[in-house]
Amino acid sequence: MDYNKSSSDILEVLNKNQEELKHARDVLKWLLIIKPDVNDILKISALGHDIERAIKSWEVKDYKLDKEFREKHALRSAEAIKSILAKNDVDIEEIKEIERLILAHEWGGDERQNLIRDADSLANFEWCDDFFGIEKIENLKSVAERMFNRLSLDNRRFIGQIRFKNKEIENIIKQL
Repeated sequence: MDYNKSSSDILEVLNKNQEELKHARDVLKWLLIIKPDVNDILKISALGHDIERAIKSWEVKDYKLDKEFREKHALRSAEAIKSILAKNDVDIEEIKEIERLILAHEWGGDERQNLIRDADSLANFEWCDDFFGIEKIENLKSVAERMFNRLSLDNRRFIGQIRFKNKEIENIIKQL
C-alpha cells in the first residue's frame, strides 16, 4: 500500500471539514501513543474512520447515539475509504481489513478493532474540551461517559495524559 498517497487523499477529503480533520489527526495521534508500531492499515483506518462526516455536512441534531445511526455512519465511512483506496490500487485484502476496522470503530471487537475504537475515544475526550461553551454541558458529559465506558480497561490510563483547559470538563472526567 502506498500509505503517503492514500493518507494524502483521505486528508484532502477531510480538509473540507476542519473539525473532522482535527479529529482524524487526533485519532491517529492516540493510536500511535497506544501502540507506536502499528502498520499502515491501522493508520489509514484511524484517519478515515469518520470520513463520511467530511463528505456530508451534518447538523448536531443528526449525531444520534442510537446503534442504527452509528452502524450507518461506519458503513458510509467504510464505503468512502474503499473508493479512495481502490483508486490508489491498494490490495483488495488490505481494503477489506480497513473496511472491517472502520465498520467496528464504534464498538471494537478484536484487538485491532479495539485499537481504533480506543484511539477514537481518547480523541473525543479532547473534543469535549474544544467544544466547552459551544455545546451544552450535558452533551459533553454524555460524550465523555460514552467514550469512557467504551474504552478498554488498559487504555483508560491514557486519559490522564489529556490536559483539559477547562476545569469543569476536567472535573467531569475525574468523576468517571
